[in-house]
Amino acid sequence: MDAARNRPTLQDPEGRFASIIVPVADAHGCRLVHVRIGGSQAGRGNALEIFLERYDGTPLTVDTCTAISREVAAILDVEDVMKNAYRLEVGSAGLDRAMTDIADFIRFKGHEIKIELKRATSDGQKRIRGLITAANEDGFTITDEQKRSFDLAMSDLSAARLIATDILLKAVQNGEFPKPLTALTPEPTPPLSTQPEA
Repeated sequence: MDAARNRPTLQDPEGRFASIIVPVADAHGCRLVHVRIGGSQAGRGNALEIFLERYDGTPLTVDTCTAISREVAAILDVEDVMKNAYRLEVGSAGLDRAMTDIADFIRFKGHEIKIELKRATSDGQKRIRGLITAANEDGFTITDEQKRSFDLAMSDLSAARLIATDILLKAVQNGEFPKPLTALTPEPTPPLSTQPEA
């Protein structure tokens, strides 16, 4: 695979899997939110954990997860990406999901997140928890409990995660969970704006 398509990203911290998973997920009307290597279990090897959501905002089904798992596993085995024993786990990104594209920050503006920075702020902070108070294609603003605001870009982040607050849970219960937006951050993978199949 092309080296430029193999660099680590928030979506794929290992930098080895997104270029394989994204085309498969797209073909099933799904967006790859995050992929990571999980912990090992005795005799079962590491887990390759794939977290998805449907582009149309409908629930992810077991059948879809099974189909994507089967197709991704076949490619991984042919290309010998996983050198040792592993198990593949495919599921929904859920509420407390990784935030891996600026589109996620625009989508969840007004909701609470926690982030980890590559470099500490002027007052020594590397981890911040707060509300997304502004977001656009250039970056976002997070305001913490002390009412301090931090203007940041995606390139400042080493990790970010949505917090499953009562407000977010209520939005889910009321059918008001923010629907996916077209991903905006350039990634070394095919465009994430592919429309789902009928």
